[in-house]
Amino acid sequence: MAMEAQHEQQLLLLQQQLKDAEENYGDTEPRAVEAYRVAYAKTVGIGSRLDLILTLLRTGIVYKDRDLVKKQLFLAKQEMEKGGDWERRNKLKVIEALDFILSRNFTEASKLLLEVLATFPSCGIISFETFVFYAALLALLCCDRQTLKEQVVFSPTIAEGADSDMKGLLDSFYNAKYREFMQYLVPVAKRVKRDLYLSPHYLFFIRSIRLKAYE
Repeated sequence: MAMEAQHEQQLLLLQQQLKDAEENYGDTEPRAVEAYRVAYAKTVGIGSRLDLILTLLRTGIVYKDRDLVKKQLFLAKQEMEKGGDWERRNKLKVIEALDFILSRNFTEASKLLLEVLATFPSCGIISFETFVFYAALLALLCCDRQTLKEQVVFSPTIAEGADSDMKGLLDSFYNAKYREFMQYLVPVAKRVKRDLYLSPHYLFFIRSIRLKAYE
């Protein structure tokens, strides 16, 4: 227990150092990654090791370092097989969903986001509102109507976290009010265009969502 407490203190210290470095020096990815790798090699407890991996994954997502994310996802899944609590498992799903978004694999991203929709494990990268926006938008794009109805349209989480434009988009799509759907699509599309992770796929999204509306 004493050793685990010591590793936990080291993790907190490294996280604080990374935060300070980012605030004072800007781009710190190489230093941060090296610091966490050293800590990972010295850490014994599964929970602490997973926390270090999740931090490296967050770093990789923020800097859009796909190689780093790929390697850490592999390590994370290995550690999860040894034992990992549901909160860390769900955080991993959100981070992996973000990686799928970056690679335009919206179907897999949607599956992962819907799996954790009811719990929203904060991963330290996106807010609850952004999480709900992604979950609703990708479900609209990728899911069939039955899944959309059961998991999204009447979801308490969507009702709590989605803004009026997204709620209107979902409702108008589900009820086949296509004139209203196109009206709500305008502000939603503007948000996609401004979004850090969705904006590279803006034109693809516009084409795909319009086609989905007329299927």
